[in-house]
Amino acid sequence: MPRMLTSEMADRLLTVLVNEAPVAKLARDNNVAKLLEKTGLEPNELDALLDEFRDCGLIKEYNLRNNVIELIVTAKASLLLEAGGFSGQLSTLRKQLQLLEAELKNMPLDNAAKVSGIVATVLNLLQGIASGLLGKY
Repeated sequence: MPRMLTSEMADRLLTVLVNEAPVAKLARDNNVAKLLEKTGLEPNELDALLDEFRDCGLIKEYNLRNNVIELIVTAKASLLLEAGGFSGQLSTLRKQLQLLEAELKNMPLDNAAKVSGIVATVLNLLQGIASGLLGKY
């Protein structure tokens, strides 16, 4: 049965890449099996996450063939990891939504301007979710 990709899986891969590949320099590894072992990922999961990392600007020049991987880790990857990785971003988003929910519960209904501002905040948060947590990196 296929597994859902999680923020924890992405964080494991991000940690290995940032800690073992030089930033802004082409890295080549002839042992993808070892990378799979370190991260606990399946080959299709590794490929999917690397595609997502590339789309988000965390890596460039990504090439995975047979048992060889080449890529460039960007500074954005290090910054994301320092900020708590994908799990940290998800946790921050959850806290913001909980605060927003509490504010909505305590607000009088006749305060239309405040409601409008809160709705705009919710829409911005949802847009961030839709485009991925890395949109700000």
